[in-house]
Amino acid sequence: MVGHLGRVVGGLIAGAVLIAGAGLAEAKQTATPFRTVGQWRIETVYDDGKLTLCRAVTGTGANQANVIKYPNQRWAISVPDMNFPQGTKLTGMLEIGRASQPISTVAQAPGLRERFFLDAGTFEAMKQGGRMSVTLGGKTVSWQMNDAGQATGAVEDCLAAALKAGGGVSTPAAPAASPGKQIATPFRTVGQWRVETVFQDGKFFLCRGVTGTGANQVNVIFYPNNRWAISVPDMAFPKGTKLTGMLEIGRASQPVSTVAQAPGVRERFFLDAGTLEAMKMGGRMSATLAGKTVFWQMNDAGQMFGAVQDCMAAARKAGG
Repeated sequence: MVGHLGRVVGGLIAGAVLIAGAGLAEAKQTATPFRTVGQWRIETVYDDGKLTLCRAVTGTGANQANVIKYPNQRWAISVPDMNFPQGTKLTGMLEIGRASQPISTVAQAPGLRERFFLDAGTFEAMKQGGRMSVTLGGKTVSWQMNDAGQATGAVEDCLAAALKAGGGVSTPAAPAASPGKQIATPFRTVGQWRVETVFQDGKFFLCRGVTGTGANQVNVIFYPNNRWAISVPDMAFPKGTKLTGMLEIGRASQPVSTVAQAPGVRERFFLDAGTLEAMKMGGRMSATLAGKTVFWQMNDAGQMFGAVQDCMAAARKAGG
């Protein structure tokens, strides 16, 4: 039972995540019971009356852990506050069974649980149950994932019911991947990457790292809402075709799905935390959709990510 979250190296955890983790704010949220599955309480969470997420909750107070599903179909897990000073940059690992994924976050205000989006491999292993752990900054907390397969199924039922009931969703929509009326201005060059500030209709839209040209162009994109994405070359599927496949780099992979865009528009995918961290290490990356695969090199990726973040900071400072 998670009533019994494991000990932190050197002491017991006290206190209360994605895209790398951001803090899961509890303010102005209401949770309504949906179902109970073993050790898990399944809840529908609303923010100001609008659907925010569904979650499976185990434990209480300082020992609470949440498995979360958002209306955009992404899964995350939030763990107890590990008592790092607010603003501390942290890296570490999520582990369960034979699965593991690198994670990174910035410590939130005291009492906010750290949250991490789940890679496909970690999520599948989690559904099998067992003991899960998160290690950050030399501290480790662990808990049991009994009945996890049934719990995640109940969370999916919860979200389906909430979406069917309507009432609005508070999750902000992702910016449209539209090439129209956009202007890109150079910010910096890092190895093979051209870092650019992109404006749409005269307003700041995003920062990106660009490699290749024409049909071979790949963009690593950072949006003002702090989400990372990647766009790959047009793979020449008929417009409107529903596609599923995989992004892979090093030991990281994530399932992807999309609908083929108009000819010449690159397919775009938001990045899981594990894929993002693996990309920073560089290497050969691939996207496979409906049996077609494209490859490209991620040389100098770590420096490029830093430059794109600098681009975003400069744009925000300028009031874009």
